[in-house]
Amino acid sequence: MEVCETENLKKIDELTGSEEYITEPTENSDKRDFYLLKDEDGILGCGYIRLFFGKIGNVGSIYIKEDSRGFGHGNFLVRKLERRLKDKGAKICVIGVHRENEEGREFWRGAGYHVLAESIGENIFEHSDVKKLLNRISPKPIPENSITLMGKKLNVEEGENTHIFKELHDLKDSLKSLDIHIFED
Repeated sequence: MEVCETENLKKIDELTGSEEYITEPTENSDKRDFYLLKDEDGILGCGYIRLFFGKIGNVGSIYIKEDSRGFGHGNFLVRKLERRLKDKGAKICVIGVHRENEEGREFWRGAGYHVLAESIGENIFEHSDVKKLLNRISPKPIPENSITLMGKKLNVEEGENTHIFKELHDLKDSLKSLDIHIFED
């Protein structure tokens, strides 16, 4: 199996088009690097990565064809994409999962991700600096109360906790330089 970067956005849309929890996977395509997972028989799946502020990675729109699920292909793809983010300088990786997508949430838990906010919108939208951050990440409004934010550390020694709250706190000076003060009391 191999993971290959692609500019074929039509293929990404074709693969993910009927997936209930993947919406507009190719929006902001100028800010995302897209990848295909292939084997000798063809394309098995896809996903993308993004890097924010030079240190925060994002993996998204992970999709594995129905008949290829259950063989570890999703985990393989995620590990390869996380490796690419680490190579680009990411210290942590965050993802958003639809709250009602329990299968997706279980997948990400199994990949070492921890819940950071159970429901984006419950309190997070009340903070103007968080709104600024989210607006920089996504030009479209994020639907309140429908997304669970999850994350993990990327530079983890074996046996080390993958929880990222300390790393988010350590990035506060970088975020302050962008006029984002989410860690202030």
